[in-house]
Amino acid sequence: MKQIFKDQRGTAIVLFVLMFTVICGISGLVVDLGYVFYNKHKLQNAVDAAALAAAQQIINNPGQITYSAEDIAEKNGVSPSELTINHPYQVDENKVEVSATQMLDYFFMQILGFNSTTISARAVAMRYNCIDFTDEALKYAIFSGSTSLPLTFAGEGSIINGDVHGNNNVSLHGVGHTINGNVSAVGTISSINDTITGTITEGSPKLPIPVFDFNTYAYHADKVFNEDVTLNGEVTIDGIWLVNGNIHISGCRVSGKGIILATGEIQISGSLEYNTYKAEYYASNPEYNEILEYNSSDSLLSLYSQTDIQISAVNADIYGVLYAPNGQIRINGSGNTVHGALIADQVTWAGSDIVINGDYDIRTPGAFTTEKEVFALIE
Repeated sequence: MKQIFKDQRGTAIVLFVLMFTVICGISGLVVDLGYVFYNKHKLQNAVDAAALAAAQQIINNPGQITYSAEDIAEKNGVSPSELTINHPYQVDENKVEVSATQMLDYFFMQILGFNSTTISARAVAMRYNCIDFTDEALKYAIFSGSTSLPLTFAGEGSIINGDVHGNNNVSLHGVGHTINGNVSAVGTISSINDTITGTITEGSPKLPIPVFDFNTYAYHADKVFNEDVTLNGEVTIDGIWLVNGNIHISGCRVSGKGIILATGEIQISGSLEYNTYKAEYYASNPEYNEILEYNSSDSLLSLYSQTDIQISAVNADIYGVLYAPNGQIRINGSGNTVHGALIADQVTWAGSDIVINGDYDIRTPGAFTTEKEVFALIE
């Protein structure tokens, strides 16, 4: 009887068969799943390239959209029969969708009864003209970027139609201000006899001030003034005007399709009507992979100072975004209206009956030659 239990001949074969099955299973998981992952990544790259190639044909060669997508896909190992092209996508002529499916045969997994699997990939590309920005601050009608200086409202009867943000405190210590929007501050928010219709958020995260590179704009200037400049009467601004000094705008009616850059201070007094050309652009936010479309606009990045913008006008009517990233935007006077946004290191005022109609889609004039046609993946 003992001899029977001691006789284990043939056990090794059984164990080998069991271990071989386990090894095949593990090999199947490692090799075959790695193979699937690699090919899915490869398929996604092919679809991305095909969508971008198709988008580049939207304006000048719409009849070549399908051919371009199929050609690029085929060069990346995807046959036209595996491809689906959808243009226009979601009733938008500027968008094209490309998708693909492929059948893959397993290697080791076939031993376990799994023969094949299907992989798929999809991409949507868009064509647009753009200027790039990466800033959450562009959502605000008023943005004060300083972490050491507060955003202050003095005077009386001001109306802000839009959201407000300060990277320090926000202080409303005038009389009868109305903010038709949300107010957020990294620090505290104080208000006396004022109305805020939206939410009030203290301890908000700090937001970086938007960056519009002065040198890039200046490089494309259409006119350059190497001295202080005074504008009055009827003035037409086309393209980009660079003032290497201060500029004083007084009792003036400004029209055209341009932007003023000043290395010094921009001073506005008297009765001003500043209404630059209204155009339609797209803007992209590459950091968050967003594309924002603006179909109707009143705003232009119209006044850009490397120091301060001071407004002491009466009944001024300004269309455009006022931008002073290194200094202060200060509004005095009375009856002044800005259709746009105020973006500065510090924003403050002490005037009365001031209205800010938040319209903060930043754009450049048509003469800004770095604006270009861009093709991007959006899905």
